[in-house]
Amino acid sequence: MAILIGYMLKLFTAVVAFFVMRLSLSRLDKHLDFDFKEWFFNASSEEKAKYLGLRFVGICLLFGFILL
Repeated sequence: MAILIGYMLKLFTAVVAFFVMRLSLSRLDKHLDFDFKEWFFNASSEEKAKYLGLRFVGICLLFGFILL
């Protein structure tokens, strides 16, 4: 039973971290006056891959260090 509670707590923490990450990214875009949708349709595939990969890895690392 304790294992199940521990699992549910970690799952809840991960879900909360995901939503906070998405909120942080949207607030970052708003603060920088960056229109992500416009950029996404005009950027090349390589630019999209680099930007999205580095952006999400950076935010995940940040929240990972905070949650540990």
